[in-house]
Amino acid sequence: MKKFLAIISLLIISTAANAESKLQSIKKNGELRVGTTGDWDPMSMKDPATNKYKGFDIDVMKELAKDLGVKVKFVPAEWKTIVAGITADRYDISTSVTKTPKRAEVAGFTTTYYKYGTVPLVLKKNLKKFSTWNSLNNKDVTIATTLGTSQEEKAKEFFPKSKLKSVEAPARDFQEVLAGRADGNITSSTEANKLINEIDDVGGMVKAIEMGIPKMRIEESSAKRQAKVDSEEQIIVGVNKYKPTKKQDINILSIDNEKVRKKQISALEALKNSRDNSVVDKYLKQIEEVATSKGNLLEICVEAAKNFCTVGEMTSAMEKVFGRHTLSSKTISGVYGKNIKSNEKISSVNTHIQNFIDRKGRRPRMLVVKMGQDGHDRGAKLIATAFADLGFDIDVGPLFQTPDEAAKQAIENDVHIIGVSTLAAGHKTLVPLLIKALKNNDADGIKVICGGVIPPQDYSDLYKLGVSKVFGPGTNIPEAAIEIMRIL
Repeated sequence: MKKFLAIISLLIISTAANAESKLQSIKKNGELRVGTTGDWDPMSMKDPATNKYKGFDIDVMKELAKDLGVKVKFVPAEWKTIVAGITADRYDISTSVTKTPKRAEVAGFTTTYYKYGTVPLVLKKNLKKFSTWNSLNNKDVTIATTLGTSQEEKAKEFFPKSKLKSVEAPARDFQEVLAGRADGNITSSTEANKLINEIDDVGGMVKAIEMGIPKMRIEESSAKRQAKVDSEEQIIVGVNKYKPTKKQDINILSIDNEKVRKKQISALEALKNSRDNSVVDKYLKQIEEVATSKGNLLEICVEAAKNFCTVGEMTSAMEKVFGRHTLSSKTISGVYGKNIKSNEKISSVNTHIQNFIDRKGRRPRMLVVKMGQDGHDRGAKLIATAFADLGFDIDVGPLFQTPDEAAKQAIENDVHIIGVSTLAAGHKTLVPLLIKALKNNDADGIKVICGGVIPPQDYSDLYKLGVSKVFGPGTNIPEAAIEIMRIL
């Protein structure tokens, strides 16, 4: 399904006329500055473990610098501004980019040294559904693109009927496909083969999901982006730049969680008292049998639901056969730390942590928890990896913990603070239970902080309960770390 051959070239100078003076300048300075995005496998990739670039283009640039008799310096760049970096003299040359008429208006290109085919990338399970280019050009199809790339322009050309979803670097379009937020994207045949081979090497997509590979990729992109936002390298108006000077009063619907819970329990009890439980038992037994025989579970579950089996009862029946799936709580490391720029805030965090070590004999230890039915853990994972890179000892609890389980883990791991991540409006119910569990176990010396989507009118209630600090959306992580160290 290759659509066309695209040309990879080296972007070098703003105009051909000043090529000689630019070359002289490079030799005089003894340094070749190379702009690269570090996110195009296998051409240019930044290894988060070493903070070094690798790939085919990187090798080419090193050899070019060697031929010129100068050192090479790699400068981080973004696709949306890669040409602007040349014209603004942030770097002398870039790694491979596709030559387009728009780019050629302001920058010079070398002779082509590599060609690739452009191909669509979809999940293997959707191959029959999306077997042609035309099948992707549909109003019900979402095509992911990376902002500022030539693929973004080509997606507009190839799929005028489709919904286009552009993500901003360091996120990548293929990650949207892996996460199920888009049906497909277009990429180079080289990158597509690399991605497919990576999945095949671990035994397929199901195995990759079990190993957490797609999720880890998403978390890596999230950490990179947050580091850029916290460093103000990436500007978000209203968040890290040009913040509102006055607070806006927003009418927020307040839900009594306990009232809703009691109402739901009452409804379930009424259902169980009014249904034919012998029929329910029959279908629950059938679910176990089908699960054992590898039959069509969806079909039998639909019939069971029609006969008033609850979701909890059906999942419990399957759990008898399959067991309970345990989600991985592992986190990435080094990504945030390698991408955050050193500044006064980072220095302040380092000073606070060192003072803590001098006083306590060890680093501050924090447990990051998700309680209740809140499965949104991207933010929790981001906090965990960022604080670990800033110098904290970090423990991460599994998803769907109870307050008692979270308190027990905190006590057993001898943490100084519990960070509660909440995005499902359960904070007014779950946090009080967590604080109560700590008190019941004589562990109320452990500080509790909250972060996530929490309405401002709930802050005072949480503080009255004993929460030490509440952090809302848009919080700068180094600033949060400083505030936390002040209460420890």
